[in-house]
Amino acid sequence: PVEITAFSAGIRSAIATVLTIDRSSSMGVEGKLEGAKDAAATFVGLMREQDQAALVTFDSTVVLLQPFTGDRRALTTQIQALGLGDCTAWYDAVYDSVELIAPLEGRRSVILLSDGIDCRQGLIQRFLGRGSTHTLDEAIGRAQSAGIPVYAIGLGKQATDEVSNEGFDSVKLKRVANDTGGKYTHAPTAAELKELYQSLSVAMQKEYILTYRSPRPTYDGTRRDIAIT
Repeated sequence: PVEITAFSAGIRSAIATVLTIDRSSSMGVEGKLEGAKDAAATFVGLMREQDQAALVTFDSTVVLLQPFTGDRRALTTQIQALGLGDCTAWYDAVYDSVELIAPLEGRRSVILLSDGIDCRQGLIQRFLGRGSTHTLDEAIGRAQSAGIPVYAIGLGKQATDEVSNEGFDSVKLKRVANDTGGKYTHAPTAAELKELYQSLSVAMQKEYILTYRSPRPTYDGTRRDIAIT
């Protein structure tokens, strides 16, 4: 237990978010991509004047569609222009999104949406040079070193076989969220994404600051998990 030396609420500090959206070919079924675009636009519409966001999309490669901006119209235009691609490389998407946001100051996060398994998982795909160049461990390690939480959303059905690439790998999405201090959520259908993105926006804007002095103030490079009751 530690002594809380200061507490405050209602601080309106700026929030920076990377919206990282899967546009692999499987997103073309059951209205997934259209639902993702609608949900991301809803998130942008809830941004405050001091907030900013960037738009990253991925299939077999990762593309920055919109650098960080507070211009909601520019963000929405790029979101609506999203089209379908090919394979899924979400490890690289996480790594590159963290690289993008790491230099910024203040409150930062990545929201990852995917409906598939990274093509790196398949031996044939890796032989053909498809899928991520980074491993999952590398993506998580980069997020941890930069202090960036990743909010991972699995869209559609959960995979029962990593080799088939049918559905998404909930185990790995949960891991990237839990190990970075984010949160994992499952959205069975695209229709549920809008409410999910709304809840994420509201949660990010509710801010409380607690201050304490660590009983072990020497910085030794280890990660500390803090429980607040």
